[in-house]
Amino acid sequence: MADARSNLILRIVLDIILFLGVFIFPFWLMLILAFVGFLYFRNFYEFIAVFVVLDFLYAAPEERFGGSVFVLTVVSVIVYFSVNFLKKKTIFSKLQNNVS
Repeated sequence: MADARSNLILRIVLDIILFLGVFIFPFWLMLILAFVGFLYFRNFYEFIAVFVVLDFLYAAPEERFGGSVFVLTVVSVIVYFSVNFLKKKTIFSKLQNNVS
């Protein structure tokens, strides 16, 4: 119970940092923080929400993407589902392999 509570507090703190960091941090730092949260937490939907906010604030129409301004959003949705698929197929064990 205490472990779940500490994970929830950690998730809330990371969410606050991410959404305030949209205005403060450079893009590459936001990308790293969002990806770390995505790998650490299960169903980290904030990963997509951060990039939607970034697109609303800083995106400009790109001709090479058909005039779309939601390039980061589309990329984040693709990354979210592909990495989520890989996370389900990968087995992470807490036991150490003591084979000599």
